[in-house]
Amino acid sequence: MISLSDLKNKKVVSVLKKMFSPHWAVLIVLNVVSCILLCCVFIKGYSESITAYLSYAMSAYALVCDAVNIVPAVNAVKRFKDNNRLVKKYFSDKSFQFNLSMYRSLITNLAFSFLNFLQSNLNSSVWYASLGIYYLALGIMKIFLLRSAGRAESKPRRERMVYELKIFRAAGVVMFVLNGIMAAMTAQMILNDDYSGKSQIMTIANAAFTFTFMIIAVVNLKKYRKTDQPVYSASKMINFACALMSILSLQNSMVSVFGEDDSFRFVMNIATGTAVFILVFGLAVYMICRANKKLKE
Repeated sequence: MISLSDLKNKKVVSVLKKMFSPHWAVLIVLNVVSCILLCCVFIKGYSESITAYLSYAMSAYALVCDAVNIVPAVNAVKRFKDNNRLVKKYFSDKSFQFNLSMYRSLITNLAFSFLNFLQSNLNSSVWYASLGIYYLALGIMKIFLLRSAGRAESKPRRERMVYELKIFRAAGVVMFVLNGIMAAMTAQMILNDDYSGKSQIMTIANAAFTFTFMIIAVVNLKKYRKTDQPVYSASKMINFACALMSILSLQNSMVSVFGEDDSFRFVMNIATGTAVFILVFGLAVYMICRANKKLKE
């Protein structure tokens, strides 16, 4: 026989579950809003305001909800992975996985290009305009690689490898030329002191996006560097070059926003710019030399 205390305990547990297990859409909105509020509090210095206390309470509630729902969320993702046809194809079909990855990186390139053109318009900056053109050019290269990958699938294995190696080499040559142009634009940026506007929020958002992009680019570069499909390998190397350029852009932006010493910004831009362009030039030379070596073999 169920006692009155057991019924009360079950009722309390049920109420707590409803309280800390909101719908997933509500939970996402809750996390996003709490993050935005916390950023406003810390950036604007509203630590003693009503907004601050509201953001602290909301972020604490969101954190508890996240902890309570992490296991059900993981289980739901696993069920979705096992039952969804496209997801199963993604994990089982390497060609489909590579193509989807290339489309994703193409969208990232175009997004970077758009954001830099926007920054150029807002700050009247030639530097950001050149970055927008650079990312747009790499995005066009991605489109060319996607078309090449589609053409290569219908060719016999030996002919396909030769075709993809030539594409791989061409991508290295284009990267070499583009990097030379960007080196000249970076030198102009440093000499003319053409830096970004003083937007802290944009700089913080750019930092989060850049570091995430850099981690993914490094992991994919290591994973696909020696794949037997050079077109996909070329795509990942272009991603790495994009990530390196975004590091230079982020460093320039952060020193401009948070630094006060012009000489320090000058030295940092020279040091980071030199390191980035040496790495990208090395990557382009590696692609050309590796393609030539494999073609001879």
